[in-house]
Amino acid sequence: MFTLKEDEFWAFCLEIYAVDEVKRACLHLQDEMMFNVNILLLMMYLCKHDLAFDFDDIEKLEQGILRSNRALKKHRVKRRGIKQVSQSLYEKALSEELDMERQQQKELLAIASTMKFKHIPVKKVLSEQIAATCARYLTESRNKRVRALDTRLLSKETLQACSCFVKYL
Repeated sequence: MFTLKEDEFWAFCLEIYAVDEVKRACLHLQDEMMFNVNILLLMMYLCKHDLAFDFDDIEKLEQGILRSNRALKKHRVKRRGIKQVSQSLYEKALSEELDMERQQQKELLAIASTMKFKHIPVKKVLSEQIAATCARYLTESRNKRVRALDTRLLSKETLQACSCFVKYL
């Protein structure tokens, strides 16, 4: 049985996010698709261990971190505005945001530890699951629901972002 370990997950996140292509893809999915990067990193971490969530579990994770996600989004907007004013205040806000991200990861791990993961022998499932989640975000904004991957809904840049992660696992 696989056990989620907080420090191991955090170290993985710092290592994988330091890869420039991964960072750009994460930010694209966060800013353009409203994808929670901590959920994305958790999906990658599980994939590294040949595990995955069920599609519906992603929604459970999102619901479980609604409050911290709102606080992070608000703080992120504030931090981006500070960047033009003061570098030292920006660095402080960035550090605070990192602390908030780590706290949110703890929340995610607590929720995820109650879930059952499925074994995935092929890393390709990760990019498909990310793309399907992005498609769901798009269709929810149009009051529709999607349960399967429909790549016609996603831009080329988003599809590239969804698939870039696999090569780093």
